[in-house]
Amino acid sequence: MSLQEDWRGGYLPEGVYPVKITGHSFEENTASGTTWLKFAVTSANYETGKIDFAITQKAFWRFIAFAKACRITEEESALIEVRHWKSDFKEKVDGVKAFYDRWFIAEAERRDKYVNIEGFRTMDGPPPKMGEGPAPQQAKPTEEPVQEEQPTEVKSEDDLPF
Repeated sequence: MSLQEDWRGGYLPEGVYPVKITGHSFEENTASGTTWLKFAVTSANYETGKIDFAITQKAFWRFIAFAKACRITEEESALIEVRHWKSDFKEKVDGVKAFYDRWFIAEAERRDKYVNIEGFRTMDGPPPKMGEGPAPQQAKPTEEPVQEEQPTEVKSEDDLPF
């Protein structure tokens, strides 16, 4: 990533739009012992964010679904070993780089004060050109505008409630 890319962007806003994977890191929650795989993503408008995956037996299905959404092939999946990232499987951990430059559709939603990627799906068609990204689509329908009640016609003072 260049300084220019970082200069133009910001953080991902809420919405649904294509993003590409630009990096990754592993973090361990020392309190729970859970390992997290975190992918850095960038939109075509240079907005940045991340998507996290808990590397646990119970939650591994989500990471597999993500790999499929990124069009990781079965052959490529054989090179990716994230469950043992701290052991002697460095070459397999490096296989996570197979995700780099893969595009997917991100569904970003606000949680507390941050916008997180909560959903994802496979992107159809060619990826957008950097700097020419589409505006984000709304992730969910916005609230309907409150319609003001129309004043009712008062025919006499007897019709008033007070």
